[in-house]
Amino acid sequence: LSPPMSGSELWCVHSDPCGICCAGVTYILLFFADWVVCTHLLPPWLGLSTGSCVLGLAFLLISALAVASHLRTMLTDPGAVPHEYTPSALLHDEKALPMCSRCNGFKPPDH
Repeated sequence: LSPPMSGSELWCVHSDPCGICCAGVTYILLFFADWVVCTHLLPPWLGLSTGSCVLGLAFLLISALAVASHLRTMLTDPGAVPHEYTPSALLHDEKALPMCSRCNGFKPPDH
């Protein structure tokens, strides 16, 4: 794993070829869908009308938001519970505290 983000650095798992391939396939499929909708679906259906342009731009905006969301998720450090974390609200009953079996740190409570 790469070190967590600090400042403007990106966080990414570089040693995961399957994940990188899946991300590439995801972007290829998204851009292919953009191309199909904007060149083969909307113009034959509505012609080059204002409605066709508005629908095409709306679809491209949603697609761009999907790409931005995926990139942000893929390149942001997911975080972890700090090892010295102690849940103060649950300290009265230590048997009910969820613990990690590998590091003996507290886990976040389940909802």
